[in-house]
Amino acid sequence: MVDACAVHVISRHDIPALLCVDEDWGIATRRQRALLRFALFARLTNKYGYLRALGTTIQDVQEILDLLWSSGIATMALYPAYRQK
Repeated sequence: MVDACAVHVISRHDIPALLCVDEDWGIATRRQRALLRFALFARLTNKYGYLRALGTTIQDVQEILDLLWSSGIATMALYPAYRQK
């Protein structure tokens, strides 16, 4: 599972393009989605003790981009199905 997540995190996000422009994609932006996925991947590698060096690197990238973009993954809204009623 960690291997599959690593492939997704590494191959899915075009960081150079995201540095230039952000776009809305549903209820979040592409940058918010990338930051959240990076944070979740780092947490996953730490939890399972597998690919930790990659997880640490991705976490470092996530933290730097979060500061650069000032968007914060905490601002990403939950999908309506997961919201409290």
